[in-house]
Amino acid sequence: MRVAFLTYLNLENTAGKNSSAGAIARISGLSKQVDSFIVHKNNFYYANSDRLKYPTPLFMSYYLFLPIYFLFDNIISFLFFILGGSNSFPLSEAAHISFSYRIDLFLKVLYVAKKHKLDIIQVEFPALSVGAFFLTRLLGLKLVVDEHNIEFHKVLRSKGKSPAASLLKSWELFCLKLADGVIVPSNLDKTILQKHGLKDYILVIPNALASSYEIKNIDKTGCTIIFHGSLNYYPNFEAISIIDRYIARRMPEFKFVVVGSGEVSVSSKNVEVVGFVEDIYSFLSRCDIAIVPLLQGGGTRFKILDYWNAALPVISTKVGAEGLDYTDGKNILIADTWSNFRKKIRQLARNRKLRALLSKNGKSLLESKYLWNKHKSSLHIFYTKLRVVR
Repeated sequence: MRVAFLTYLNLENTAGKNSSAGAIARISGLSKQVDSFIVHKNNFYYANSDRLKYPTPLFMSYYLFLPIYFLFDNIISFLFFILGGSNSFPLSEAAHISFSYRIDLFLKVLYVAKKHKLDIIQVEFPALSVGAFFLTRLLGLKLVVDEHNIEFHKVLRSKGKSPAASLLKSWELFCLKLADGVIVPSNLDKTILQKHGLKDYILVIPNALASSYEIKNIDKTGCTIIFHGSLNYYPNFEAISIIDRYIARRMPEFKFVVVGSGEVSVSSKNVEVVGFVEDIYSFLSRCDIAIVPLLQGGGTRFKILDYWNAALPVISTKVGAEGLDYTDGKNILIADTWSNFRKKIRQLARNRKLRALLSKNGKSLLESKYLWNKHKSSLHIFYTKLRVVR
């Protein structure tokens, strides 16, 4: 069984340095569980080996079509701006329509399919499924969509109803229904799609990590509280503002650390913005508590998996922990008001036994459910059934 993972993301960027870090980590993790190629605009990779090069004319095809892309991107962005109205519909969501006509990507995956005898084309996000649908029917292959986030659900929850949100919802569901199978990161995502008419061939594979981190004992002084993630991603940017204004400012006795690429300014003297860190786990091992005060987003959070992997006790909003199979009070603490957040931070700081319990149980949950190799078998079965049955 040979699969091509098709994405418009640039996988040559360092994953931790951009706002698509979670998506890149998911693509990388899943692709290593099967015999696969990763296809994107610059190069294609044999997932378990080295980078491979397109022939020069094919590599240059992106630049050939660039004026057309620029024109259509601006038209679609303008349309979404008009339809978004007072809800300030995020123009970045227009990508989930605009990337559907990236001709160079379809030429490149066609090249890989013919040269390397593929069985399945898996598109990352539904935008690419329209072009991939025609390719798979032409070549006799199966089409899978990995739905990293249900974008319309995320937008409706954060921005409310608008003509743009309705357009995104209709387009996203149309793209998903073209696929022979859909992969989602949580049971909640599966339930939402089933309510909208997608009944069969939905596989849940949660976001996961490659391996378990070996915890190192480091002498600590005081209590350091951490939040990390790309500051170029708006939900993270919003969370930092919340930490600054509603949590840290009212807890001057604690030190808060924000780690991630991008620029952000804070006014609280007890909040330190570190920037990008190459080895996040060595940094996490020096901290005591992790917080996830997210109000927006979709899918599941790699940051909580990182915290569990580093055996850090975690406090999160329900949105921040959405999609994870957690138990409040056992492997995480849930708080949905900032006063409750502050209360739980103080509770953890005072209660060493509770910190140890959350750390142990979070690490145990990660090792039992959130490592990629735990899902290799179910992924192979899913692909095989698609190839044989549908």
